[in-house]
Amino acid sequence: MPHERPVGHHRVKLTDIPKRQEQRRRVRRQIIAQLTAESIELGLYDLYIDDAAEADDGG
Repeated sequence: MPHERPVGHHRVKLTDIPKRQEQRRRVRRQIIAQLTAESIELGLYDLYIDDAAEADDGG
């Protein structure tokens, strides 16, 4: 994101903020979708926390 840095502070144009927020949201959604897909592949998606702990213990 383009910015100026006078006296140790970043100055960002207000018009750039919504663009950056949307970009970060998009990246977050992609990461969440990827993690969810991996959890489904491993069979962990529908497990409760107690079930996951048992699966880690082998029992």
